[in-house]
Amino acid sequence: MANFSKIFNEHLSTVNYCEIVHKGLSCKQHMLRSHLYSTLSTFKFLIPALLLPVIPKIPILTKEKLKQLLWDYISCSIGCSLVAAVGVDLCCLMRILLGRNYLYTMCFLPAFFGAFFVHLIKQPVFQVTLNYMYQGVVDIFLRRNNVVSKTISSSKSIQTIIFMLCSTLILHGKRLYGMRGFWLITPNRPNTAEDNDIENSKKHCNLHSNISCGNYLWKGVRKYFFAGLTLDCLSAIRKAALLKTKWNGIKKFRMYWAMKFSLYHGLYTSTHCFLNRINAAPDMINHTLASCCAGLSYYFFPQIGLLSYAIVLGFEALWEMFRDHKAVTKFYILKICINFFYNFLLFPLACGYSSHVYVMQPRFCSPVGVFILNQASNNYIAKISNLVQQIIKDVKHLNKD
Repeated sequence: MANFSKIFNEHLSTVNYCEIVHKGLSCKQHMLRSHLYSTLSTFKFLIPALLLPVIPKIPILTKEKLKQLLWDYISCSIGCSLVAAVGVDLCCLMRILLGRNYLYTMCFLPAFFGAFFVHLIKQPVFQVTLNYMYQGVVDIFLRRNNVVSKTISSSKSIQTIIFMLCSTLILHGKRLYGMRGFWLITPNRPNTAEDNDIENSKKHCNLHSNISCGNYLWKGVRKYFFAGLTLDCLSAIRKAALLKTKWNGIKKFRMYWAMKFSLYHGLYTSTHCFLNRINAAPDMINHTLASCCAGLSYYFFPQIGLLSYAIVLGFEALWEMFRDHKAVTKFYILKICINFFYNFLLFPLACGYSSHVYVMQPRFCSPVGVFILNQASNNYIAKISNLVQQIIKDVKHLNKD
């Protein structure tokens, strides 16, 4: 750490963005351009986020719902572009006002203050934005060189157990508390009195009254397979666009999300149907066991990014359960703690931390986090990161000589 501080003070503190990062443009011109290009770049990379929730709902999509989705997309795009553009502006502004770069004024503080503009986004979309940013922070933690991170990242069995627990919390939270946020599948609806009558009459299990368990399972697997296939295609198109030879991108296409979605839904639905048909336990317990079993799919299709996202949603589900349980508490201090808007400070901290790590130690950043930061800032943060890493590399090379 002392060696890095020496390198920073001697070589990075005097870096002038006007001469290196945005050559040929003054800081004022660059600030104006950043708002335009950040907006266009954000609109482009958020298109998959708009399409993914729409695909399973196409048969029931109405004009009003479509308008709402488009408005959410525009709101999210403008809010995220403002976060990135203001952060870019503050990078140059702090360098001019302070006369030099400091460790935390180079990227952390600009991203921290710029992140407050995310509160312009509508609340449902804001929560999705929070989840993806928190996912990046958890991803960074899992890639660190400490004992806990290495233990988790090196063991697929431990990752699977964590994913199973998170899967249980997420589906339980979505089913009973209406928790928002994208997840692999939508949970089965809670049991009702009418469902119990159907079950007692031995027609079908209480999850579906008009079709057999096999047809119900096949219908769900087919729906989620095509949803995952769409995501795989969008991912392949994005990767192919970065390659010089497009054919290589097509040849490397593989179905990850299609198989993941299908297997996850298959394990969840088949287990839930089976437990309800044999009347093993009350429906809530059966659903909890089915949600846990669905998490076994992670063992066959592991991915650190998905595990990070599941951990974020799992903690969110726990928080929702705690708030619901303590909603009628008589303790004034506890009420304040429950109702305090923690995300007002946590999101800027997460945004600043992710940006800081990407610039100073990019090897710890996840591909998803890097992609989001680059697209939102129109690759400006990538230029700073490349500049910093190149200077560090050159200095270390000179010291060896």
